[in-house]
Amino acid sequence: MDSGWIQAIAEAVQAMAVVFVIWQVILLRRQIDTDHERSRRVRAIDDLNAWTKSLDKAQPAARRLVDSFSSQQCACLIQKQPFHIASEHLRALEYALVDIAKDGDFKKTEDGVLLSEKHLGHLLFLCISHLNALEVVLQGWLHGISDKKIIEGQFGYVVSFKQGNYILERLRQHDLLKDNYPAISAFVAKLRLGHDSASNALRSEITSRS
Repeated sequence: MDSGWIQAIAEAVQAMAVVFVIWQVILLRRQIDTDHERSRRVRAIDDLNAWTKSLDKAQPAARRLVDSFSSQQCACLIQKQPFHIASEHLRALEYALVDIAKDGDFKKTEDGVLLSEKHLGHLLFLCISHLNALEVVLQGWLHGISDKKIIEGQFGYVVSFKQGNYILERLRQHDLLKDNYPAISAFVAKLRLGHDSASNALRSEITSRS
């Protein structure tokens, strides 16, 4: 066989080998990406399962109640300085403090319901426990360890744009806590950005039709 043909065949075989290797690398990369995506979904589901098991009536009730507090009331909560809350929050208070409250603990007055040092200490414990558990879940979301879409879809309910509740934001902004929950802060910021973008798009559409 002519030496030129031999060289051409050798070069073709070599080129095919290179293409084969490249294709194998591409397939391996796709497999790795698929495995990573599967792992992120599994992690998100595991986190959701752990979160669900950790919840009781007390922590969500405490979050809803404290989300209604002003910044000054949050400061009093942290310092355990007694203060009154509006009587309309009595039901949430009863759910939150079900483990420690006794009959007659909560008395309505003209100023509302007085929260004692004991009440505030347990409320703060519930809120910090709630925040810590949520921060663990959202650290996985923040660093891409868990599936972002699943986490955002399943945990978005803890933010209420209608009521202006952003996962105990006024409590988290206190000097003693403001640097403790970076993942929660990032999660709230992400949801806010999406909500604002959707609202702006809706307003633009309404304006264009009018």
